[in-house]
Amino acid sequence: RDARTIAMEFEDRGGYLDGATSKEYMALYGRVLDEDLGVALDVIGDMVSNPLFREEDIEREREVILEEYRAFLDTPDDYVFHLLFHALYGDHPLAEEIMGSEETIRRFDREKTLAWWRALFRPGRVFLSAAGNLNPENLVEEVQKHFSFPSSGGEDGLPARGKPQGKRAVLRRVEPRLQQVHYAIGCLVPGYPEETRYPLMVLNSILGGGMSSRVFYELREVRGLVYSISSFLELYSDSGVLGLYFSVAPEKLAEAHGRLMEQLDRIREGGVTEEEVQRAKHRARGSLALSQESTSSRMNRLASMELYLGEYLSVDETLARFEAVTLEEVNELARTFLAPERFAFGLVGPQVVEHFNPKE
Repeated sequence: RDARTIAMEFEDRGGYLDGATSKEYMALYGRVLDEDLGVALDVIGDMVSNPLFREEDIEREREVILEEYRAFLDTPDDYVFHLLFHALYGDHPLAEEIMGSEETIRRFDREKTLAWWRALFRPGRVFLSAAGNLNPENLVEEVQKHFSFPSSGGEDGLPARGKPQGKRAVLRRVEPRLQQVHYAIGCLVPGYPEETRYPLMVLNSILGGGMSSRVFYELREVRGLVYSISSFLELYSDSGVLGLYFSVAPEKLAEAHGRLMEQLDRIREGGVTEEEVQRAKHRARGSLALSQESTSSRMNRLASMELYLGEYLSVDETLARFEAVTLEEVNELARTFLAPERFAFGLVGPQVVEHFNPKE
């Protein structure tokens, strides 16, 4: 099948097919009517088991990815996270942009693409997650029919990755054309497999998870300094990042930074309240319950657990673990990880960012 035929197989049935690449996995996924499951598995199985990787297709795709990369460079609220991750991870692979660089994009060819396919798509590395109106036995039968990979033999050819050590740098990019400064702050935290992920999710929600969160309320509602501000939690197999982002007028950067650090100091020194913890738990419960109304969310949840835990936790088990989170656990994480010496920063904006030092 060529690219058009692959697309038509799904679109002509009202479905869709897409792919995703993260720092630790790549995935192909589709959604179709239950009656078209066999067609979906046939197409995806053919794609990953028997890829053509024709030179002309790779040349064309290279240009597409270059355009995507240029769009990334032109999007400061994306690029600032690239700077933050480099400021945190240094030379570790988790610091790198998923697309690579213009140099690496131009360098890949059919031989390199085939080498990566052989390294990645092999028994023991590939798994399939599915959700919806399906019969498990029929699903397994169809997978065995349409998916086939070379037998695993020895090393898989992937580069080794050491455990992240962490840096605490400040990285900047001056863009005179911009009207705002894009600001990101973060610290390294334990990874997804650790039980700390539950109190970390609660802490993240309290920090910047919505309009009633600490930093949103203080910087936007009380001070009127910013329009957009939020916190985030990215968890990987052996580490994670807890951080915050906002965009602000250049003349308000110092004040916004100062007010944010004040809030982080208050949480670290004075702790959060039992009421805030309970509200964060309620938000987690509602978000998880509502997500189960989507078969795509169910599929992704299954995949994440297989990838990072190697086991399945039911919704009830997950909710029980959130309910077990205590005020002291959340405050202990705040005392440990919200310390100024743990922070790294990314800044993108006009000339003011060149001399602004958030560590002073």
